[in-house]
Amino acid sequence: MAATRAVGYLRRSTKKQEDSLEIQRELIHSLANEYSLQVEDWYIDDGITGGKDSRPEFQRMIRDAEANAFDVLFARSRSRLSRLGHHRHAYYLSRLEEAGVRIITVDDGELEINDFGAFVKESASAYSDAKYLEDLSKLTIGGQVQRAVEGFSAGQLAPYGYDRMYVDRSTGEHVQRMKRGDGCIKNPKWRTTFVPSENTQEVETVKWIFNSYAESLMGFRGIAEDLNGRAVPSPTGGTWHQGTVRAILKNEKYVGDYVWNKRREGKYGRVVQGRAVSRSRKETRGDTPRVLRNERDDYATKKNAHEGLVSREVFNICQEKMQGRKTHQGVVSPSSDKHLYLLSGKVKCGECGGNMHGKKTVRRKKDKVYEYRHYLCATYDCRGANQCKHNRVRHDDIHQIVVRELATVLRESQNVERLEHLVQERLKQLGNPPNQKAGLQRELQQIQKQINRLLDLPNDLADLAIERLRDLKNQKEAIETKIAASTAAPKELPSVSKIMEGLAKLESLLLSADQRQVHLALQRLIDHVELHFRPVNKGKRHVQELEHGVIFLAQGSCPVEQVAGARFELTTSRL
Repeated sequence: MAATRAVGYLRRSTKKQEDSLEIQRELIHSLANEYSLQVEDWYIDDGITGGKDSRPEFQRMIRDAEANAFDVLFARSRSRLSRLGHHRHAYYLSRLEEAGVRIITVDDGELEINDFGAFVKESASAYSDAKYLEDLSKLTIGGQVQRAVEGFSAGQLAPYGYDRMYVDRSTGEHVQRMKRGDGCIKNPKWRTTFVPSENTQEVETVKWIFNSYAESLMGFRGIAEDLNGRAVPSPTGGTWHQGTVRAILKNEKYVGDYVWNKRREGKYGRVVQGRAVSRSRKETRGDTPRVLRNERDDYATKKNAHEGLVSREVFNICQEKMQGRKTHQGVVSPSSDKHLYLLSGKVKCGECGGNMHGKKTVRRKKDKVYEYRHYLCATYDCRGANQCKHNRVRHDDIHQIVVRELATVLRESQNVERLEHLVQERLKQLGNPPNQKAGLQRELQQIQKQINRLLDLPNDLADLAIERLRDLKNQKEAIETKIAASTAAPKELPSVSKIMEGLAKLESLLLSADQRQVHLALQRLIDHVELHFRPVNKGKRHVQELEHGVIFLAQGSCPVEQVAGARFELTTSRL
């Protein structure tokens, strides 16, 4: 008879928990000895909440169990295994049981759901564990709200130009300065505020940014370019970006105000009108909660919470100036005209390798307004001339060139031959698809077993299992669809002539059809377009002029998905 193979699972949510991994390990060793077993392997998730499916070691443990790698799983408690809620908890327990694994815990004994009574008991316990996380979240948020309304930090890092300062809440005395990266054991009675940094360069840089924006014509990019030209380190230690400048100018902390709860990003709770409430499950994608902006009424604000670095007068001038530039003339973000930039996200600067984004410039001459749309090097636009040159091209010019070159180059005889060869290779691949049917059928059998067990429940208990039955039915239908697809005959690829015909239509589409449709077609067809520029003199001006470019078609693009399983580079397509 084969020896029983045992493994252990260890988890803690934070590295500060008293229930350390070593304590869990010792308790599991003692429990295993009671069963005359030796733990042969460990699965350890350190610093990861039990409310997540996507724990690397937990998922590896599930896969190993289904591969028959062990027979018994030991853990400290049910909550160490998961706090996923009763649905997901039961799902993983059923997978372990289907794999023939016994689950034995130090605190909760043996976990099983092989009969309905055990299933109900286990589901109730799992629901309680998951509810604990939600309640803990609300409790934590409540403490954050209290600190924020008092003007103390609710957990954020110190802004650029500031250090954290621990304050004795009872006396208001400053206790200990904490520079960026410092750490210490914090007294529970202490609170955190912000004080001007001992790094005087950071403090002076913040003041210079506000004064320059308020008193001159410099914008975000101009300020970033000036700082990069003087080699002033950014908040991250690298180069300055116009978004970094904008974030500093909009941050109320620099005038001494503390504002909290601008966004909600927690999985379980949020703050509404100063109260901690549960967060909608619709705002969570799998284990990852969406980061969303809150209404201004939900902000927690404390005026003059700490020493400001700039005057309120200068700060207000900057806010008014930003708002004016946002709504009036100048360079604006064409969010409503995104469909006009048919190659958005696809155009690359050949000099720095960065993206070239769409930009609309508005100019007024007398009573007339002129709009110009270009693709502009984002590195130059955001970081200035020290990082790249002012490389730009009219958007309608490059659209017409790209479509014309696509149609022309792909009609050339040598490229048609390459396309025909790729079609043949793709047909061979489709004629020999990997055999996934056996694995899908095994999975289908396991689901059917679970369905049969639930159908055998007494009538007075069957209603409680309806939701689980519905879930299993959906899984079964999805697998049956995959099995049918794996046995279906491969679709015949269209002929090269059809592909050429579709490409030839692109040029006319550009001039006559809905631009959104053209945008979609080009986005699917093209991987990227690399543009190279050269300096030229136009009168007294030195400008960058488009010299040539290279079009790269996308892997699996339309209509190239009918042709190539690998990237098809049109390196001969010079613009």
